[in-house]
Amino acid sequence: MSKLADALRELLELISDADVIPSTAHNPVEWDTVLSAAIHNARAALAADGWQPIETAPQDGTRCLIYVPREPSVSSDNTFDIYEACYMGDYSGGNIWFSRGTMIYGATRWQPLPAPPKE
Repeated sequence: MSKLADALRELLELISDADVIPSTAHNPVEWDTVLSAAIHNARAALAADGWQPIETAPQDGTRCLIYVPREPSVSSDNTFDIYEACYMGDYSGGNIWFSRGTMIYGATRWQPLPAPPKE
C-alpha cells in the first residue's frame, strides 16, 4: 500500500473516532497532537506523491498540471483527466482553469510542470 493511502487511512480512522477519543483521553492536548501529526503525515504523503491540494495551486497565471476526477461512462472507463492549465478564477462551485482554449471545472489536485527534457 502507498504512503498516501496509509496516511489517509490513519487520518480517517482518527476522525471517525473523534467523538470517542477526546472524551476518553486524559489530556485534550494529546488528542490535538495526535490529530495534527496524522494531518501532517497525510499532507506529506500527498506532496511526496507529487499531487497537492488544489487550494495551494498558484493563482498568478503560472501553468501547472491539474487533476480532475471523472465518473466512468459507457464510452470510457477513464476516471480522471490531467490538463496543463492556468488558474482563471473562482465560481460558486469551485475554481475555473484554462487549458488550450477550454475552461476546466472540478480540479482537486495540482502539481508543477516537469522540467523539459535535456537535449
